[in-house]
Amino acid sequence: MPSQNTRSLAALHALQHPREHRSTRHFRCLLLNEDISDLDLLLFGELSQFRKLIGKRSDLPVLGVCRLSGVYEIFFRIIEHIVRDILPFFSEVKKKNLEYNVLMDKNLIEQWKKDEEASFKGWDFSYLKDRMIEDQPPWSYPELAKGLLAKSKSLLDIATGGGEILSSLAPLPADSYALEGHKPNVAVAQEKLKSFGVKVIFLEDTGEYPFPDERFDLVLNRHGGLNLSEIHRVLKKGGCFLTQQVDGYNLSDMMDLFSAKPKWPDNTLSVVLRKMKDLSFKIIQSNEWKGTIRFTDVGAIVYFLKAIPWIVDDFSVDSHIEYLNKLQSILDKKGELKFSISRFLISAES
Repeated sequence: MPSQNTRSLAALHALQHPREHRSTRHFRCLLLNEDISDLDLLLFGELSQFRKLIGKRSDLPVLGVCRLSGVYEIFFRIIEHIVRDILPFFSEVKKKNLEYNVLMDKNLIEQWKKDEEASFKGWDFSYLKDRMIEDQPPWSYPELAKGLLAKSKSLLDIATGGGEILSSLAPLPADSYALEGHKPNVAVAQEKLKSFGVKVIFLEDTGEYPFPDERFDLVLNRHGGLNLSEIHRVLKKGGCFLTQQVDGYNLSDMMDLFSAKPKWPDNTLSVVLRKMKDLSFKIIQSNEWKGTIRFTDVGAIVYFLKAIPWIVDDFSVDSHIEYLNKLQSILDKKGELKFSISRFLISAES
């Protein structure tokens, strides 16, 4: 069936040029390939010729075919119309689309750079509010810690960060210490915890602790490195140890996208439990869990990777622009960026 546009064009020409039309019947077909700006317009004297060409050019869809009464001049007028009006229009559309895409890329990179330079203090991810949505494990580390704190007179918190979690567990024992191995966090933690009487010491998570044997009733460690022999040494007999750990293969799918490798593949529940039993810890509780973390935009991942530099070594927008563009393509197709996270929990006594 002829298209409405084809019939209208032919009828309009017949009305405007009545003397040019004779009884000879011709067939016109409009062929369109994948590039919409490249139009093939052909006129045939016989329908058999049209069918023969379609057989040879089967890759091109037929948009419209109609019979025209008139002279060959109509063919040239249609071509003139296409060259003068239609092709420049599509060329302009293509140009505008290209300019828009370049502008979008430029704006995205500018936003990624802003996210890269945004301030990060302690362990505070409030900058990513509503841009990063993280599942939570079925247990509550704060509630478990509060229950143990109620029975403790002395406390050591390992890898306290900026003191955000520890301060939320108040009231705290008068005899409380916190260790932090990332120097910029120490001043943040000291400011956060000074009103609770907590003494903050700069020390690597896995270093030797500056305390005598059997010093503390309770040792807490949330997402910090584990020096199990030192933890066992400073715990009093019957003292408690509670830790929530990031599994060694946490965010492995994100690392794969950046061609990165896990830094601590041995930090798994089974490996840590075996080491603790070798040190004569009494395991009270152990659990592991897997969930999902979602990001609404690539800039949120930029901020996340700058805040946690051990996920992707030497990360920057400039050095990892190819990977970020790949993430943007995934986001455009799926509407979100999600990755797997994993945690495990251990409660034990010395």
